[in-house]
Amino acid sequence: MEQEISDLTSRIKELQVQIARSQAEVEDARALNNLEHLPSDKAYIEEARGYLAILIDMITLMPDERAQHGLQAEMHLSSGAFLDGSVEDEAVTVPC
Repeated sequence: MEQEISDLTSRIKELQVQIARSQAEVEDARALNNLEHLPSDKAYIEEARGYLAILIDMITLMPDERAQHGLQAEMHLSSGAFLDGSVEDEAVTVPC
């Protein structure tokens, strides 16, 4: 009897994990679906621009023959937005 209870308890836990995964997948699908509609909402676009302006101080484009489109973007991130200004800003170079 104890073994049967143990087996059933294990099976319940397995099913709970499967349910949680399924719910997460549904939430992910909903989020992706919402992302398709967000670009048409000007309020969300302006809000996103505001957040990006806080995070990115400057973007510099430079010629780069190795980059796919011939340009390299250098983004100067505001590390103060992440670390309360305790570390100097560092540029992050991203080929584009």
